[in-house]
Amino acid sequence: MTIKEISEEVHLSESTLSRAIKDKYIKTNYGTFRIKDLFKIVKYIHQSEERAVGETYVKRLIKEIIEKEDKTSPVSDQEISDRLLKNTLHISRRTVAKYREQMGISYSNKRKKKLQNKKKI
Repeated sequence: MTIKEISEEVHLSESTLSRAIKDKYIKTNYGTFRIKDLFKIVKYIHQSEERAVGETYVKRLIKEIIEKEDKTSPVSDQEISDRLLKNTLHISRRTVAKYREQMGISYSNKRKKKLQNKKKI
């Protein structure tokens, strides 16, 4: 569920609900998580129907694309965005860049330079 859906269900504004869960955590058998992170979603379009998927799922897809890329010609953020769109996930280039940076993965030119430097050694 999204914050918007919950706010409608409990008759509170999205802003009020966001403030209420800010800096709150939940402890589970799988670890401790910020409650706010449970609501991070990305919308995607599948057969004319809008749905939502988690940020973690999208990050995993981005990482898989980068791991499978031709190392001599790394894919750009725009190319990643285009590949995700082919799989019915509409993720902007800027969001791809943000998630890639959060995962500690360099941009395409830097990944290519890193490979070239390894070859020189």
